[in-house]
Amino acid sequence: MRILMLAHFYPPEMGGAGARLHGLARWLRQYGHEVTVIAGFPNYPTGTIPEQYRGKLWTREEMDGVEVIRTWVYTSPKRGGMRRLANYFSFVGASAVAGALAAKQFDVVLASSPPLFIGLAGLFLARVRRASLIFDVRDIWPELAVEAGEFKPDATMVVWGERLERFLYRQANQITVVTRRKEKKLLDKGVPAHKLHIVSNGVDIDVLQPKNLE
Repeated sequence: MRILMLAHFYPPEMGGAGARLHGLARWLRQYGHEVTVIAGFPNYPTGTIPEQYRGKLWTREEMDGVEVIRTWVYTSPKRGGMRRLANYFSFVGASAVAGALAAKQFDVVLASSPPLFIGLAGLFLARVRRASLIFDVRDIWPELAVEAGEFKPDATMVVWGERLERFLYRQANQITVVTRRKEKKLLDKGVPAHKLHIVSNGVDIDVLQPKNLE
């Protein structure tokens, strides 16, 4: 199967999101699938793009047998709300262009959220490539932002975010979540059960192995 993954965060960036998607890409590759990842130029958490990527629109490289197309994204060491949105939306646009111009066909487009907006690029590329869209929902936005106190429930950003959320759930062919609790939350939001699949976080047993307590 030919799989296109959209990853806002990806190694060498630190953090669980990038590490998990890198592991998934490697695992799919080991099982015979052809995997291409579109990621932004590394910048998290410093907000600074490394020297070798500056002045470029995109690059191609290989990491553990997986083709990685890296694109320009807006970034800044200052992480205010508007700058964060600019970072998110710049990757939506850049990844959509990079995926549309990629000289190959794909059977599946996997877009991993958050950020929620990445689903727009995933939907666009799934339509352009006539591929199925898998929407990988790791955290439920904008609900999580409200629970964290970043926005009030009736904030304009939240209202529009919920509309986008429902739209992407309707358009996705399949949706993956990490826990049963998140599955229930999406069921309560009206997502059909046949679309939902629980894919728990895994452990690379080549790296981490059980130890004797002694």
